[in-house]
Amino acid sequence: MAAANDSTVPGFCECGDAQARLAVLGVLSQDTAENAALRTASRDTWMRPSLGGGILSLFVMRGIGLSGRALQEARAHGDTVFVSAPSATSYKTARQQCSQGLGVGCSGTRP
Repeated sequence: MAAANDSTVPGFCECGDAQARLAVLGVLSQDTAENAALRTASRDTWMRPSLGGGILSLFVMRGIGLSGRALQEARAHGDTVFVSAPSATSYKTARQQCSQGLGVGCSGTRP
């Protein structure tokens, strides 16, 4: 788990991008190997910066208890927003909890 003062990992609900945008697209994802492969495929295709057209696309993941692999990936790509919810939550309730976390689970701490 990253230290709270590790500036390479954004805090909960922070994307690290202050540029004015037409829109922001949040793509829900999970801390699993299968989802890591899907994130890689997305980055290699429709999420390439040259295709942005003023729209910022970010992955949204539950950030409490993330694996080291997921934190390393987030640092390397800088395209992940974390919400304050346990990463081990069942995928059946993750969308609801992530959506709620975007509105009420935000804090200045880092995962």
